Amino acid sequence: MKASKGLKIALILLIIILISLISFGGIYIKDKNIVDNIMPEYILGMDLKGERVVHLKVDDSKKTTEETTQEEQENTEETAEEEKKLVNDPSVLTAENFELAKKIIEKRLAAAGVTDYIIRQDNENGDIFLQLNEEDRTDTVVSYLSSQGKFQIIDEQTKEVLLDNSSLDSVKVGYSTLETGTQVYSSFNFNKEGKAKLEEISKTYITSTDEEGNEVSKKVAIQVDGTSIVTTVFGQPITDGIIPLSIGSASTSNSEIQQYLYQASGMSIVLDNGVSPIVYKVNENRYIASEITSEMMWLLVIISTVIVAILVVYMIVRYRLTGLVCSIAFIGYIAVLMMLIRFANVTVTLSGLFAIGISVIAYYVCNLLLLNKLYQKRKEDRLSIPSAKEVFKNEYIHLTKVLIPCFIIAIVFCFVNYLPIMSFGMILFWGLLTTALYLVIVTRPLILELM
Repeated sequence: MKASKGLKIALILLIIILISLISFGGIYIKDKNIVDNIMPEYILGMDLKGERVVHLKVDDSKKTTEETTQEEQENTEETAEEEKKLVNDPSVLTAENFELAKKIIEKRLAAAGVTDYIIRQDNENGDIFLQLNEEDRTDTVVSYLSSQGKFQIIDEQTKEVLLDNSSLDSVKVGYSTLETGTQVYSSFNFNKEGKAKLEEISKTYITSTDEEGNEVSKKVAIQVDGTSIVTTVFGQPITDGIIPLSIGSASTSNSEIQQYLYQASGMSIVLDNGVSPIVYKVNENRYIASEITSEMMWLLVIISTVIVAILVVYMIVRYRLTGLVCSIAFIGYIAVLMMLIRFANVTVTLSGLFAIGISVIAYYVCNLLLLNKLYQKRKEDRLSIPSAKEVFKNEYIHLTKVLIPCFIIAIVFCFVNYLPIMSFGMILFWGLLTTALYLVIVTRPLILELM
């Protein structure tokens, strides 16, 4: 019986040690002579990682010759000509359009998965000021924000607009596997009205033969913000209302495929969230380092490690073998919580670090209270396994009742649209949930086997 108990405890402790090594060390796999950690990185907030400051200025420049229409070029009145050649016509510079442009930018940020940002707008001139979390794709995200999102299919020769955003339903991102590699594409899906127009256009803009037997191509150009992304003819009528557009070429390189996916998703983010009535240009785009330096972070890690070590020593001194086993379980709890934060893609802010500390202390205190109750019962009377289970159950229910209000507060904080509070709430949510489950799944069998 003692051998089976020892084996069970050893197995649990071995699993805890393995999880701890993975959580704190990572999992390293060699791929193409490069050893890489496949564990997700921690997502750090602006207050820990630094921020990107972006100033989107209302474009007050004039259109280039290519952007100027024939009507504008033929206009003989100098003042009218100057007004029409402005990128932003003065008539669109209204408070309503400024607000609409800001809302479209916020939609694009949400579609891009950006949650850690601060946005302000100058109500007088419409300029927008952003503070974004610094990431590898921040420059790409900024390019989404400065785009107007104007989609057109035009007659390449006459420049007549055949289809625009009003006919477009959505832009989807997809990929297919070919013999030469993976091909990424964007699918332009048109609404009911646009579908009918597209079918008619696809029957008109084709390659045909004139009376002399020469091939004549009537082409269309697909444009985004006045820039042609493809000029083409239609080989056959399009009846499903979908135009698939290849992004790049088929590739076997993961980095290239990822880059193509970014391009395709960027087009979807820009075109699926409305056309900005205001054209902006990036007037400022600079990185500001966090006031919390890497040295300060390392100091925080060292201090936290020392505090955990003191708590572990106290538990071992007070409860001997049981304390040693529970200390290993305590380290395992921290490892599991940190792993959950990674896989749940929770953004860690300064307030989030505070939530980690609260969660760790909450588990440690719960552990001590359970041990105190069990040891007190054992001193009063010899503690049997059934009675130990009953003591653990009663104390666990009592502790759960105390944690429930904190759990509810954490859930409420998760839905607050302010990252420091959201980060605190989400980490506290996972911390308390892990505490409740870990006490039953890991701590309980270890303690009962040692009683």
